[in-house]
Amino acid sequence: MAFISIFGHYINKNQEYHSRLLAFRRQSGAHSGENVAYTIEGVLKEWDIQRDRLGVAVGDNASSNDTCVKALYTQLDPAMRTTDVEARRMRCLGHILNLVAKAFLFGTSADSFELESDNLITLRQFEAD
Repeated sequence: MAFISIFGHYINKNQEYHSRLLAFRRQSGAHSGENVAYTIEGVLKEWDIQRDRLGVAVGDNASSNDTCVKALYTQLDPAMRTTDVEARRMRCLGHILNLVAKAFLFGTSADSFELESDNLITLRQFEAD
């Protein structure tokens, strides 16, 4: 099962920052950018968030997120140019830092490092038994 969480980050009229979980939904169908955009659009309608109140979309580096943002913003405003849509797409800094840390610590094969570590733990347990 795939799930999607949608957060809203905003500054209120008193200039105070807020972050709220707007929706935690099961993502039906394919996890394609267009399908995710459809889910997000439904949440925006439920919360009555108009296009002019929508800033940027933040997600990991998956190319489906690029497709999602393009589909979402062009659906909300068909006149929006590609450069404007691209300007509203941000990468998640936490995700990028995680990727950098893994590359620094484990090189290009983090998965094989984890498998080797698991094998070592199993071998030590076998020897102890």
